[in-house]
Formats: sequence, structure tokens, C-alpha cells
Amino acid sequence: MIELIEAGSGRSGARLRVSGDWTFTSMRAHASELRDTAAIIKLRPAATLDWDLGGVEAMDDAGAVWLASAMRGTAPAEIPEQYRGLIEQAALAASVPPAKQSASGLSAVIIGTGNAGLHFVDHMRDAVALLGQLALDAFRLARRPSEIPFFEISANIYRSGVTALPVQQQ
Repeated sequence: MIELIEAGSGRSGARLRVSGDWTFTSMRAHASELRDTAAIIKLRPAATLDWDLGGVEAMDDAGAVWLASAMRGTAPAEIPEQYRGLIEQAALAASVPPAKQSASGLSAVIIGTGNAGLHFVDHMRDAVALLGQLALDAFRLARRPSEIPFFEISANIYRSGVTALPVQQQ
């Protein structure tokens, strides 16, 4: 699956020639070999490895994720065109930084209380805007009752009743 060609043959030190089937099923069958290979690859700096993916015959998401993780941000020297997008997408996902750890203890309580207070203020602001708009609409309709859309209201009520699921009587 991965052949390591030692120093002198690659542009930066070692060339990794990847070949074969890089699908989940195939990788599961070679799990111990892949673990050993990953351990060897992690010992070397990423910049000293030259990747050649020209011999890849089949690849799915699992293979792309494994290879992108092993490449650690370095671009492969050769890659079949049909797998380029898959590798780029997996490399982009692998480059997402890990989530920040949440605070603990007293700082978590203070931060949580502050966030809850800010959310409460946001909800109150929205509630005041909603009630204010409702009051303005009510005053406008009270001033001009002829603008109340009685026909549309009754048509919507009728349509809601007709299209509602019928209740079975027994």
C-alpha cells in the first residue's frame, strides 16, 4: 500500500509511493500495517516527505482522510486527477483546529452567568420589539377599522378547517 523509498530519491529526503486500493474495506484488512506505517511517517518531519499517489487504483472518504492526515499539510507530488478533489477536501477538514477547552471552576460559573445575562437581554429586546410592533398595528387598525382584512381572515380560518386532518368519529 505504501512503499518508503529512502533518502536521495525524493526532493526532500524520502519518497512515499502510495498504490493499491484505499477504500474502507481494504484499509480495515490492512489495519496493523497502516498503524505501523503511520508511526514511521510521524517520526519524520512532513517537509522531508515526497508523496506519490500515482499508483492509487481506488479511494473513498476513509482513504482520503487517512492520507490527508498522514501528509500533514504537504501537497502530493503526483496524484490522479479523479482523487484530487477528495484529497483536498479531506486535507481541508484535517486542518480544522481542535475545539477550545471550556473553562472550569469559578471562571466557568462567571462566564456562564455572563452569557445567560446577555442572552436574556437579547430576548427582552426582541420581546419589546414584538410587543411594540403589535401595539402599533393594533392602534392603526383601531383608528381605521375599515382596513381590517375580515375577508382574508375568514378565508384563512375556513381553509385551515377544511384542509386539517379529519377527526375520525367512532
